[in-house]
Amino acid sequence: MNYLERDTLGIYRKEKSGGPGPALMGADTLIGDDVYNLQDEKLGDIKEI
Repeated sequence: MNYLERDTLGIYRKEKSGGPGPALMGADTLIGDDVYNLQDEKLGDIKEI
C-alpha cells in the first residue's frame, strides 16, 4: 500500500478545481496578510499564529 492509498484526508489528491493555492499549506504563510471585516474595512494584519 502506498501513501496515496493510505491518504484518508485527501492531502495528496490532485484537485480539479484549480484553486488559488495548494490544498495543504503552512500556517506561517498567512503571517503578514491583511485582515478585513465584512464592510471591507482593514482591521490589521496577522502578526503570529
